[in-house]
Amino acid sequence: VQRENSLVYRYQFTTDIGDADAAKQTLENGMEQMASTFQAGLKELKEQVSGAESLIVEYVDKDGNVIVSKEYK
Repeated sequence: VQRENSLVYRYQFTTDIGDADAAKQTLENGMEQMASTFQAGLKELKEQVSGAESLIVEYVDKDGNVIVSKEYK
């Protein structure tokens, strides 16, 4: 998905995740561990797409509510 000058990776759960706070913590930890991967993806995006400014990773629940979102610039 593209949002303005950003590429958005949106991961949506299709089932109930249960405790949203616990899920948020787990997802945030996972995003920290994958930060270098997302930064590399942003670098490649900027090389391929003129005007690209950021890469956004967001996780949403089955109803589309954002659990956690992070923008890499």
